[in-house]
Amino acid sequence: MALLFFLPLILGRRTSLPFLLSKLKIDPATASAPLITSMADILGILIYFSIAVAIIPIP
Repeated sequence: MALLFFLPLILGRRTSLPFLLSKLKIDPATASAPLITSMADILGILIYFSIAVAIIPIP
C-alpha cells in the first residue's frame, strides 16, 4: 500500500532534481544520488507511519 503512494512522489522528485542542481551550478551527478536517497527514505518513513496511524489509531 505504501509503495503505491511512494513511487509517484519519488519519481517526480527524482527527475526534477538534476535540473535544479544544474541551475544552481552544482554537479548533478555527484550531488543528486545522496539527496535522492535521503528523500526516498524520508518519504518512505512518512508514508509508512501515516498508514500505520490510519490503521491503528493512537488514543
